[in-house]
Amino acid sequence: MTESLTGTCVTREQIVECARGWLGVPWRHQGRNRSGIDCGGLIIEVAKELGIATSAHDRAGYERLPTLYMLVQHCAKWMRQKTGAEYDVRLPGDVVVMKPNESYPWPSHLGIISKLPSGEIGMLHSNCGTAGMGGGIKGGVIESSYAPWWDRTVAVYEYRGLVGN
Repeated sequence: MTESLTGTCVTREQIVECARGWLGVPWRHQGRNRSGIDCGGLIIEVAKELGIATSAHDRAGYERLPTLYMLVQHCAKWMRQKTGAEYDVRLPGDVVVMKPNESYPWPSHLGIISKLPSGEIGMLHSNCGTAGMGGGIKGGVIESSYAPWWDRTVAVYEYRGLVGN
């Protein structure tokens, strides 16, 4: 376990269930409530709802398409980065940073790994509705099964305060 930023501990199951509570919320750039949320908002709001982060851990004022490795650098400030062999083992509750399409050079999407009822790996994320990001026609928080663009993951994180496997 890594020390929580707030002293609160959570399980992977709690993270996934909390994120599922956001399913169907529409996508909105820099959104941070149930009227609209983006991928970064989902990551921070789940953490805040579980008591493992505060508004001080959020980042405001970012562009629609972040530049350089802003998402990776920001996540590294308040989550534990998985490296080496553990990087390749994606577990429910892990946060992934990825490049959803090849035409944009920088990582610009975040999601929370889940386990679907079928047993296969899934991802909870808020997308703007583009076909390349989970096949969604309508934007918002969805839980989708594996798609080839996930292979463009550039970093994997765990929330601090995680207990159990």
